[in-house]
Amino acid sequence: DTVNALSVVTIAGEVRDCDGEKLSNFNGTIHTTVFDKPLTIKTQANDGGIPRNFEIMKSILYRGKTSVSNGEFSFTFIVPKDIAYRFGNGKISYYAQNGQIDANGYYKNIIIGGYDENMVPEDSGPLVSLFMNDEYFINGGMTDESPVLLAILSDESGINTVGNGIGHDITAILDGNTDELKVLNEYYESDLNTYKSGVIRFPYFGLSEGTHQIKLKVWDVYNNSSDATIDFLVVSSENFNIEELINYPNPFSDYTYFTFQHNQTSQFLDVELQIFSITGQLVKTIKKEIYAEGYKSEPIQWYGDNNNGTKLRRGIYIYRVIITNSIGEQTAKQQKLIIVR
Repeated sequence: DTVNALSVVTIAGEVRDCDGEKLSNFNGTIHTTVFDKPLTIKTQANDGGIPRNFEIMKSILYRGKTSVSNGEFSFTFIVPKDIAYRFGNGKISYYAQNGQIDANGYYKNIIIGGYDENMVPEDSGPLVSLFMNDEYFINGGMTDESPVLLAILSDESGINTVGNGIGHDITAILDGNTDELKVLNEYYESDLNTYKSGVIRFPYFGLSEGTHQIKLKVWDVYNNSSDATIDFLVVSSENFNIEELINYPNPFSDYTYFTFQHNQTSQFLDVELQIFSITGQLVKTIKKEIYAEGYKSEPIQWYGDNNNGTKLRRGIYIYRVIITNSIGEQTAKQQKLIIVR
């Protein structure tokens, strides 16, 4: 079958054993990458030799994850407009796993080229949401020197990752420095069982302390674009910090949640929350171990009771959060809250 630009393609297959028999008890996930035809690249001959041409498959039409049920899988995507229109063989690469065994394979008898004359035009760009490390991050928040840009994308037609069209790459620009533009096509992966949404995770390293901004530009397969920006503050991880310690709602009657930002990611943190009366008496202690995937804590819930489970009286209270990181360093911060009954 020939795959055209902007055509809707469905691919189905099986996970088989070495004898070619379908593994009917295989239930897991298959990761698929569909490549356009190979590009011809010329070596730079920077060692004084003769420039040579070679072929490489780097234009990705689709990358995603699909469930495998009883050894069978099927997935659908829309072919980007930016394919190379000449006809030729592309490639589909597969990797599957079910937690116990792995499977891999490829298929090269797929013809890619031309244009689908029956396609339905679409003119809206992708939806883009940006975070640093995880979805708890708040714009303008704190990170360490090596944060990960997390972009959550969605579009009815899918995201363009081909890289053939001039100016149609997924790009990220840090602090307006266009000379250091990053192309992120290879970092995008569709969500499980859909081509309409997916994520980008792109790591930064050794950023200077202070405020920074990243601007991301994304295209869908019809070449409609969207962009988004995110601001963040880099604080050296050598200086263990807590910022933005809050509880919400505040004032509260029945319960409240405590959150904070920090600069100690990818490690376990011991969190101790202490509640004091206005006279300084310790009335409640909550201890919790959390794994910090990002820079904003998961909410810690409190029902306004003391250590004996009795509801506290209305009034003003002081709360303090003490955090210990994986190497024993500690930091603390405190705020006020109000209970209304």
